[in-house]
Amino acid sequence: MTNKNAEPLIPVELGAGKVKFAQGIKAGRWVFATGVMAQDFKNGIAPDVLSERAPHVGLPKREKEALRIWENIDAVLRAAGTDRTNLVRTDQYYATIKAVPAYQQVRREFLAGRVAPSTSITQQGLLLPGADMNIQALGIVPAPGFEVTHLKNQHLAGRPTAGFSPALTVGDFIFVPGVTASAKGDEPHRNGVAAAALLAEGQQWAGQPIKLETEFITSRSGSYRRSRWPAPPSTTSSTPRFI
Repeated sequence: MTNKNAEPLIPVELGAGKVKFAQGIKAGRWVFATGVMAQDFKNGIAPDVLSERAPHVGLPKREKEALRIWENIDAVLRAAGTDRTNLVRTDQYYATIKAVPAYQQVRREFLAGRVAPSTSITQQGLLLPGADMNIQALGIVPAPGFEVTHLKNQHLAGRPTAGFSPALTVGDFIFVPGVTASAKGDEPHRNGVAAAALLAEGQQWAGQPIKLETEFITSRSGSYRRSRWPAPPSTTSSTPRFI
């Protein structure tokens, strides 16, 4: 049964089997683009990205890959009647951490410093040969009372090279990036993880490591939210919808 509220964006056919694939979906005022890679939907990763015959001509491969990805995301947003300023979240999956600097540089430039909350994960590989990045993005079609507002918070700000906002609001929703138990400033730590989120040295049974870390993360993000990010005016609950 077709959902009349969901609109496929830029549909294409993949492979000899002509599998129908929508590069994005618009559902109400939400726009979804997942599994975005630097592909041209004919050859896999676009030949001009790989430049196998002249790999050192033009931009470095990973910069070209990131740029093609953001061009693909931008096309989806425009097809939905919105633009890159209305992104509310991105998530990155890398086949190698060596891809991170190039991707983040291109993203900062493409989004002109208005980078939505973001989370990154490295994994052993991606579906298409030659791919080092796979991105999913979530955006909106704005309306009065349903607009993107980037928030600032020095305690949860990411590294300057990443450039993403520590939070943003849209309607009743608050979007935050992936939060880890990393130590801030001169906070006691072991290998960069806050000591309060770890078992005390020498202890074997004074709590469960994953539980301690989870409690630390939720406590920190919750206390910062309550003190610095009041719930959006239209939120009826004391706990707004965090994503």
